[in-house]
Amino acid sequence: TLLADRLGTLSATVSVEAPDCLVFEARSSLRYFGGIGKLRALLQQLLEPVLSEWGLPVSVHHAASPTPAASLLLARAGCNLLIHRKENLRSALGRLSVQSLSMPVSRRRQLHASGLRSLRDVWRLPGHALGQRFGTQFLRQLDQCLGRIASPVRTYQSPPRFNSSLEFEYAVETTQRLLPAVEELLERLCSFLR
Repeated sequence: TLLADRLGTLSATVSVEAPDCLVFEARSSLRYFGGIGKLRALLQQLLEPVLSEWGLPVSVHHAASPTPAASLLLARAGCNLLIHRKENLRSALGRLSVQSLSMPVSRRRQLHASGLRSLRDVWRLPGHALGQRFGTQFLRQLDQCLGRIASPVRTYQSPPRFNSSLEFEYAVETTQRLLPAVEELLERLCSFLR
């Protein structure tokens, strides 16, 4: 959630994609931040200190494309690509291995056993046959990557935080004098929770 909060400074739409990715809408921020190059630099500046502190590699895989599903797939495959137009998605994604798709291992084995190694191989087959053989979820994932159907994005919202304080006009020397202040703070907390 810390990383998602940090990305919230770059975009109003941030989504946490378990277990290892963050997706954010960048198009509306490009002009404000001065283009994709500067946005990438800011992204690195925001994430690098946190990743370093956690002992993780500071280089991150990223991708930008017209659809969230394609960006996620490209980033997870380590492609670090920028695709401007939806028409270019099919050729950019075609080089990816079918192993990069989000699906059960048994389904990946089935694709491999069928001689389908890359998405380009998959797209050579008729959609109806693909649906029958590999399921509608598989087709849905491909259509989301190509922008044929919408990719649902769950926008991350940071959890609400409670913060309240009281100042005393005098020095408090006994715990008995603190009780009214504690009760006041507890009432504020209860009100916040309601």
